Amino acid sequence: MIGKKIKEIRLAADLTQKKFGERIGIKPDFVSHLERGKAYPSYLLLEKIIDEFNVDTKWLFNKDKK
Repeated sequence: MIGKKIKEIRLAADLTQKKFGERIGIKPDFVSHLERGKAYPSYLLLEKIIDEFNVDTKWLFNKDKK
């Protein structure tokens, strides 16, 4: 679920996994793992994503598809 949202954020910013990772300080492989649900972001990483991409936390953690 959170992985799909991270992917949506990346695609909305029109970034590759490499460029997205560079903006938040992680490797492209880890971005891929996050998006596929193979890894989960830490609180600090989520904070970076929220700040860097101006993400609404309600949207990020909402289970609805809205």
